[in-house]
Amino acid sequence: MRRAPEAIEILDKLLQTEPTNAEYLINQALYLRAVGKFDESLKTLEQVPLETPGYAMLMGWHELRLGKFLEGMRMREPESGINRIDKRYPFPSAKRLQSGMLIAGKKILFALEGGNGDEIAYVRFVQILKSLGAKVIVGTSKELLPIISRASEVEEVWPIDAISHDQYDYYLPSLSVIPLLNIAHPCQGLILPYVCLSKDHAARWQPIINKAAGARLKIGIQWQGNMEFEHVEFKSIPAPLFAQFSEIGQLFSLQRPETVGENKFPAGIPIVETQSGPPNWEGTLAAISEMDYIIAGDTTITHMAGALGKKTLLLLPHAPHPYWADLCEQSTWYPSVRVFRQPQYNDWAGAARNAFNFLCSEI
Repeated sequence: MRRAPEAIEILDKLLQTEPTNAEYLINQALYLRAVGKFDESLKTLEQVPLETPGYAMLMGWHELRLGKFLEGMRMREPESGINRIDKRYPFPSAKRLQSGMLIAGKKILFALEGGNGDEIAYVRFVQILKSLGAKVIVGTSKELLPIISRASEVEEVWPIDAISHDQYDYYLPSLSVIPLLNIAHPCQGLILPYVCLSKDHAARWQPIINKAAGARLKIGIQWQGNMEFEHVEFKSIPAPLFAQFSEIGQLFSLQRPETVGENKFPAGIPIVETQSGPPNWEGTLAAISEMDYIIAGDTTITHMAGALGKKTLLLLPHAPHPYWADLCEQSTWYPSVRVFRQPQYNDWAGAARNAFNFLCSEI
């Protein structure tokens, strides 16, 4: 993705010799999207057979870009990630919730899946299941269990690998909930924000952060996503671009040290570490809650900040993840998150500069 223009040139030559090759066409559509040639990408995609791997995901993205939320989510659902519950655990297929089934009075296992950010994003929909009369058990990863247990309307929560199949009537993989329940907007009819803090962690972090910031604005930053993520180029922002925000306030790092690699924050710029020691999402959530602003890429930090209702400046690539595919300035998923997309392909400096100018105008 960092060399998309070169890839487009290569695929142009390949398609001259095999103009109907589905693999070439789907990749050409992908790279055209990456550089912002959205209409050309969609036109190319229309030549691809529907059953081609990657078609559903990419066509769904274009539907989302055009503001067709439910249509886009329905289209991409079959290809919406590699960490699907059905692929990781032997759930009985007869117990999977299907469209049209009555759930009032039934015990539904809402199985959170995907990455940590997906789990935080989708736990909101427990509210909808309960409004339909379901009794809901939430299955989640062990590391997020304490946070998920305090989400709105969550009453019973288990580690996903500790649930027995006699505990529920039906199970629903979380990434399937939008098309299954025909959810037209990810915030409609929901209580927001929907995640709250551990009082113990909040009491620990508040005095530490207030002492470090003094009277200055408190700005939490994260610049590097998980290096194991399959699209890390969407989540890796040059760390030096965040140094300019130190002119506005006291910077606090929300970056796990082991994920930085060569993308290090510049020496000599004052920044307070909040992530030293063993990984602890409860502590991270408490640190986020104390910030005046969060500035980050497309990572779990942004989802946590949005779920808390914190003011967040989200820096995104030119053609972002489906959560942000509608290209709006305000996030569809989180009202407190403002989006700063690369003005041009690969222009992280432009996205950071626009976020900086916006923050200057806010304070």
